[in-house]
Amino acid sequence: MTCVMLGLAFTFGKTISVWAATASPNPDFVDPVPVEKPLTPEQKAQKASIDIAPEPPAPPSAARKIGYFHKYHSGLSALDYVGTDTKNAQDGDSPIVNRLSLQYLFSTETLRALEAGADLQSDGSGALGLSYRWIFTRTLFRPYAKLGAAIRIDPADQMAALLRIKNYQLRGSVGFERTIKDPISVRVDAEAVAGARGAEALLGLGLAWAW
Repeated sequence: MTCVMLGLAFTFGKTISVWAATASPNPDFVDPVPVEKPLTPEQKAQKASIDIAPEPPAPPSAARKIGYFHKYHSGLSALDYVGTDTKNAQDGDSPIVNRLSLQYLFSTETLRALEAGADLQSDGSGALGLSYRWIFTRTLFRPYAKLGAAIRIDPADQMAALLRIKNYQLRGSVGFERTIKDPISVRVDAEAVAGARGAEALLGLGLAWAW
């Protein structure tokens, strides 16, 4: 009996020793923490040789250029028109007419605006008009179209000019402004005039001041 108990105790003790050995790892079997060594000069040179260099800056010629923007909202134009008048031709007079025109562009934040005009004709008459103007761009070159009405004022009519239907005109034109030096632009305008008195076709050239 004693021998049996000693045998069981010896066996139990060996089992406990094995479990303890399993739970407590031998330091010889633990992976050591790797220590990073400084690079040698050869390794540094090799690493530098494979680095991707940054993209070189674009040359000035390839840089994006910011286009001109017409920042002004109002303007005043002075134009000299030359054209033909069918009424003068019917009366046997020279069909060539000349007109000086001063036009004011009302302030606008958009590409549409009202434009008022005052004209002085070569025959001594004048005209007052109001048009609606569509401007297509705000670049250096600014084409536009206009549609409006005017009343011809003949000194011989005096106050009766407003009552004569023949003095009222329908006007339409197309043209452009081209900035030559801020805020001054050259302006070209081709205009057609129709009314009970007759028809006119004129081409105008002048300058525009903007603000």
